[in-house]
Amino acid sequence: MSTLTPSAISTLLTTTTTKSPRESLAIEILHNLQHQHRWTDLKLFTVSSPSPSSFQSADSTPTTSPTRSRSHSHSRTRSKSPAHTTIFLISGLPPRHSYIHPDLQKWLIKHDADEASIPVQREWVIPLSLGERWSLKQFCWVFDGLAERDVVRASTTEGHNDAEGEGESFEWKDSKRVILGMLAHNGFGGDGTVTYYVMQEGEVKPRQNG
Repeated sequence: MSTLTPSAISTLLTTTTTKSPRESLAIEILHNLQHQHRWTDLKLFTVSSPSPSSFQSADSTPTTSPTRSRSHSHSRTRSKSPAHTTIFLISGLPPRHSYIHPDLQKWLIKHDADEASIPVQREWVIPLSLGERWSLKQFCWVFDGLAERDVVRASTTEGHNDAEGEGESFEWKDSKRVILGMLAHNGFGGDGTVTYYVMQEGEVKPRQNG
């Protein structure tokens, strides 16, 4: 009788010395981002304190000892803080823009500018399981610790002429945002699907169709 071959994620979880269910969840989400959505430069962060300065952008080195980052090697995490205070965050570069503000999108369409000309910025993902509840205070901890997003500069296509002149440029800065990566586990009312939702700081302008 033949035996079933474990999936890549099952093999990863069984060969990784994780103790915390939250860490296992974070690894599953990271694996999904890498292999299903083609994200690159993925890093896993732990936040063991509500202090806003306890973590920074993955482009810089965390400044406090309770927070440690590690690349996609899945080395063992040993947090000195209680498990319930540990928050896992994933940082990486998506292959395309995860979100474009309606005002910026309107400018790009109006001036026939390609969104691919705007550099993709690093995104932050919070791994969550279906039915998990977070308080507003927890989300505030995360947003307070995030660095401000970079200013993006868009320009019209070379040689493009319109009533407003040739070679017009446009600058835009998004508010802070995170992506909620929600996993519906098998056997717990879900099918193992990972769904992603964008959460932004402050008021968000609604999109207009047409």
